[in-house]
Amino acid sequence: MYVLLLISKYLRRKLAPLFACLAVVLCTAMVIIVMSVMMGFLAKLQSSAQRLSGDVIVQAGSITGFEGYEDLIERLEALPEVAVATPVIDVPGLVKIGTRSIPIAQVVGVEPTGYDAVVGYAGTMYWQDHHRVALHDRIYGDPSMQSEAELALRAEWEQLGFERLGAELRVPPGWQQRIDEALPVSGAIVPGLEVSPYNWRDDQGEYDFDRTLANDGSRVILTVLPLTRSGGLLEPETRAFATVNEFKSGLYEVDANRVYVPLDVLQGMLGMDEGIAIGEDGLPTGETIPGRVTEVLAKSADGVPLEAVADAARRVVNEWELDHETSVFTITWQDRHGRLLSAVANEVRLVVFLFGVTSLVAVFMVLITFWMIVRAQTRDIGTLRAIGASRIGILSLFVGYGLAVGVLGAALGTAVGTWIVVSLNEVQFFLANYAGVTTTLIGSVLVGAAGGAVIATAIGFVNQRMRWWLVRLTPIVAVLCFVPLLIGVAASADFASWLNATIRFEMWNPQTYYFDEIPNQIDAPAVAIVAVCAVLSSTLGAVIPALVASANNPVEALRHE
Repeated sequence: MYVLLLISKYLRRKLAPLFACLAVVLCTAMVIIVMSVMMGFLAKLQSSAQRLSGDVIVQAGSITGFEGYEDLIERLEALPEVAVATPVIDVPGLVKIGTRSIPIAQVVGVEPTGYDAVVGYAGTMYWQDHHRVALHDRIYGDPSMQSEAELALRAEWEQLGFERLGAELRVPPGWQQRIDEALPVSGAIVPGLEVSPYNWRDDQGEYDFDRTLANDGSRVILTVLPLTRSGGLLEPETRAFATVNEFKSGLYEVDANRVYVPLDVLQGMLGMDEGIAIGEDGLPTGETIPGRVTEVLAKSADGVPLEAVADAARRVVNEWELDHETSVFTITWQDRHGRLLSAVANEVRLVVFLFGVTSLVAVFMVLITFWMIVRAQTRDIGTLRAIGASRIGILSLFVGYGLAVGVLGAALGTAVGTWIVVSLNEVQFFLANYAGVTTTLIGSVLVGAAGGAVIATAIGFVNQRMRWWLVRLTPIVAVLCFVPLLIGVAASADFASWLNATIRFEMWNPQTYYFDEIPNQIDAPAVAIVAVCAVLSSTLGAVIPALVASANNPVEALRHE
């Protein structure tokens, strides 16, 4: 019983353990914050990578593609482990936007409905219906003052379903004339946001709709290189497309190197559609051939583990290969993006490890603090031993003391770290937009208080009434500095705006980083492990001082000065 009473007494009346507890709080919070941000970054990458590829990919060995994909899709969708599958063509190409020619690593032909069912393609559309209406109102002014023709155009844009145009890869009626009457448009195109050289992000990470290709269906010229079934080169194929939206996947390299077009149009451009075979000389052979694609993407059924889906898909694909006498590869989304994801995962582990090692300072802080306590309480220890306390009792007293400090520090550190992680983007927004006024007002109070304290010290040193002057002059001068600034900020919006624009801090610049917000993810099991490690570290730091205290000879301890 005396052990618990003394631990409670020391925690309430001793100042030194609070510094050890503060070290545990800071180290725990630091590791939780770093770990959550890094794991959030990895989770966003994984989510973006999976959204690009579905769960299982059946891909050809070359860009010439493979036949019989309709049969393969039927067999895959018959599996209970697979929810839906869709065909895809993925080839390199060249796009011309205005006068600029841009090489594109991935010209992707898709069936919009099926592709959306597999990867959630519609959810990547960046421009929404309200962007077009907002643009109209910026051009023509207040809707209440617009002419009937202008209001009719606004209504047309509202009904157009701008978001759906991209999701369905659909060119609405009338756009052909607005684009170019002389050059037929073969279909819709949806480029990544970073494909267009005219897109740029503001300091909030947002793109300007006025500059985008999608605001008026701007024409994009696409060139691809058809190949024969055996891989022979044919003449380049060039067609015009209308930009109906742009997508943002969350991976910069993808958004800068990918465009979407309708599958049937791309098949026709590449000579991969169903029709008459083309020989090596570029002339029709008279042989009817089925259509080809380069990939088939499959989405797993709800609740089915990825490996179970992959194993089931591989069994079906093996049977399909024998029936069609062809060879393809079956991989998961993790296999496709494994190099990038494993590199980021290794960086996450490395950073968390480094900050974990740095957090060992808490162990030494607890050790030093408890060593000082043991040295200062030597007579008390001797008294306890003299009235019957055992060595085990003294040992348990200081180990329990370290455990209590660890539990308290870990609890506060977990609370602080979790709150900061959850509020990180709000804190970032505040620091980027309101730090100027806030720091100026707080700074005026601190500067005034410091100035008042200096003046009070000088006067009090002469008059021998230092405390009297400190109590009065310190707050008076602080208020005299604070009030004029507060009045200036309240009276002048320009002054407040200037302060906020001049004094600002950005932990995460959306113009630099491709994620609009700071990635954060609270992993409850990982946070629990960090908290337990903090408690163990604090307890470990108290062990050596506890052993020294328990080894004290009571007679020598009572004689200690």
